[in-house]
Amino acid sequence: MTDGYNGWLELNEKEFYVTVKDLDNTRLVAVATQSDIMQTVFRSLIIAAIIFGCALILLSLYAMFLSRDIKNKRVRKSEVKGKLRMVSGVSLLVVFALSFYTCLLTSISERQTRHIDKLDSVEQIIEQNTERIKQIKTTYEKEYLDRANRIAYLLQRCPQLINNDSLVELAKRAQLSSIYVFDGNGKTVATNTVFTDFVLSTDESAQSYEFWNVIKGYDDYIVQEMQKDDTVKHNLVQYIGVKRLDSKGMIEIGVSPERLQNRLFNDSLSDVLENIVVEDNGTITSTAVDKNTPKSHIGFTD
Repeated sequence: MTDGYNGWLELNEKEFYVTVKDLDNTRLVAVATQSDIMQTVFRSLIIAAIIFGCALILLSLYAMFLSRDIKNKRVRKSEVKGKLRMVSGVSLLVVFALSFYTCLLTSISERQTRHIDKLDSVEQIIEQNTERIKQIKTTYEKEYLDRANRIAYLLQRCPQLINNDSLVELAKRAQLSSIYVFDGNGKTVATNTVFTDFVLSTDESAQSYEFWNVIKGYDDYIVQEMQKDDTVKHNLVQYIGVKRLDSKGMIEIGVSPERLQNRLFNDSLSDVLENIVVEDNGTITSTAVDKNTPKSHIGFTD
């Protein structure tokens, strides 16, 4: 399926009518089952009844003309009966076929319009939520960057705190998963973690390599995205590094992912979807396409 697709999709031997819309790394998919559409078709058969009534009126008019011909002895009764059967049969078949086709097209067109309207509203909600998440992340990163700078200032004023035991207590009070003090060679001077011999990697693809820019004085600070670190445990952590104020080197803090997740709790995709109204007891779900694809799918039935 591609962006803008409208049509039928067979899944697990069932037919679905789908409308697709892509939004950045999110794919929106509106889904209606074939049975739902057929129910709409049957409800729409009132159109067929109207058409059928018109056909009966035409047949009645035709019968009146034939009756007049019979009175004038232009045709025989046996011929009239045959003509009426033929015309009635053909008319009923044509009326039924046209009515069903008209109702089907009407139902699909109506469903497509509803899908597009719903996808547009979902897109707007997601865009608003994405902007809110960006603001929360910006505020969150600034807050922890300030926290790292305050720790650097504290260690400058109180150099006796630059030891493993003191950093354990400091990390607890600051609600940080880790604090590292690095020297000018990228080696750990003190930390609250078990990785007391940790050294910044010289491999450009490694997580910690980027922080050499702070050690060398090219950057005053670096705020990394959350990722797996270079320790043997490969913990998922967000690291923020600021330059030391007491000597050459860096103060690096690690923030656990739970901190940000708690901030974003009410803005998660699942919570946003719960607040979207879906018609006819439909559902909204979000699933990954596959492990190798960053796109997420949001599908709903209505």
